[in-house]
Amino acid sequence: MRHSSILVSIVALGALAACGPIPQPFAHQGGPERSNPLIKVPAGLAVRVDPPSGLKPGPAAAETRAALRRVRVAGVSGAPGDGDTALAGAIRRALLRHGARIVGAEGESDYQIVGQVDLTPPAAGRQDITIRWVVNGADGSELGDVVQRNAIRAGALDRPWGAVAGVIAAAAGPGIIEVMDKAEAAKSAARPGR
Repeated sequence: MRHSSILVSIVALGALAACGPIPQPFAHQGGPERSNPLIKVPAGLAVRVDPPSGLKPGPAAAETRAALRRVRVAGVSGAPGDGDTALAGAIRRALLRHGARIVGAEGESDYQIVGQVDLTPPAAGRQDITIRWVVNGADGSELGDVVQRNAIRAGALDRPWGAVAGVIAAAAGPGIIEVMDKAEAAKSAARPGR
């Protein structure tokens, strides 16, 4: 019986693959919002970056600054299942891939990242999820945030998040780095003698 259900799954996947190109609901849509995957569901995700106004650094300057950044992930709260822990670990790994140095103690960091997950109650088999990544400076002031939104199947995240946390963090990482870049550019522009 188990083999027949596996065979049916393989045949169904083959039939879907034969239908043509795979839809890409998270492809770039242009404009001030970017689309990135939150989880694999047929809905878009908006990433909003709200940093202070400032100059955008060039690629070489950004790479140099990224290597010097000390970032502390202060935690994630509000996620069902093991989401708080899974997302915190995943965003650390995503920021490491962008060149940030991850530190554990609050006094050692230049930036602190705080994640907040909000999930609406199930309705018609769906739930809306919002993940907000707040970027704070060393003094605790909010520098900007990255917001991810999507609609998911009700209860889909009530279990271990696994690879979903990595996908979410990979989508949020560039926006978080952009908030830091713009905060540093604004700070540089405000220095006397500039």
